[in-house]
Amino acid sequence: MKKILIITVLFILLITSYGFSQMKLGLFGGYNFFLEDVLRDATAGGISFGAKLGYGIDNITIGLLTGYFQMMSETINITLTNGLLMGDSSMFDIPILAFGQISFGNLYALGGLGFHFITATSDVATTAPPNAIIDIRFVDGSSSDFGATIGLGYEMDLGIADLEIGGLFHMIFFTEMQKMFTLHAGINFNL
Repeated sequence: MKKILIITVLFILLITSYGFSQMKLGLFGGYNFFLEDVLRDATAGGISFGAKLGYGIDNITIGLLTGYFQMMSETINITLTNGLLMGDSSMFDIPILAFGQISFGNLYALGGLGFHFITATSDVATTAPPNAIIDIRFVDGSSSDFGATIGLGYEMDLGIADLEIGGLFHMIFFTEMQKMFTLHAGINFNL
């Protein structure tokens, strides 16, 4: 028992001593490509932004990553034989992932596991002349699904912060596996 206590205390001193460890807060923004619909629909994907908070020892960092990743946004305008169908539809993802990152100089590789909270909304109105019936429907759906993320990037030291440019590939294990790719740029602050 004493050996485990001594090893634990030495490990805590090592990872918390000045020069060996540091906290980092990263903020990023970019564009998200929803790969399932990218060939069929030009509106697949959209803006993305997020944050990651990590604890680093030398060139290895572990932490949490979260954000907002737009998967789809489109306007629906369909002419029917007896009316018009119109509205808006969107789908977005808010992941909460535990990640590990290893740096090789200015380059890094990242891997993460966690949950993706996906929300889909639709606002559709239909008209059917000659009676001019208007039917407004709101369809909301959400799910929480397990997923994995891998990424590569480049960090450049700017003095008080680091500039980061990278890409993240997300695999969401929905009923079928959904895939997204995010190109992003951001800034990382040493806390």
